Amino acid sequence: MATKPKRYTVTQGISPRPDDKWFTAEVKPNGSMRRVSSKHLPLRETREEAEDDLVLWLARKVHTASYQAQYVYGAAYDSLRAELKERRG
Repeated sequence: MATKPKRYTVTQGISPRPDDKWFTAEVKPNGSMRRVSSKHLPLRETREEAEDDLVLWLARKVHTASYQAQYVYGAAYDSLRAELKERRG
């Protein structure tokens, strides 16, 4: 049986307040979320910073472990990397 790719999202949690930080969470098959704990995925002030962290973290994961992951909003890994590269100039 093939393993489904893990899905990730950037969120402020289930009941966010305007001053809440952004973080990366794994989306489980039943729709629940669990925060991903990594020194490469710190809490961030803006969604964009957290998304950039996620892209770079996935790049490390894919490169080091041949691990395939998908971003929950449907964008493919390569297009996320391209978007990040374009945003950074």
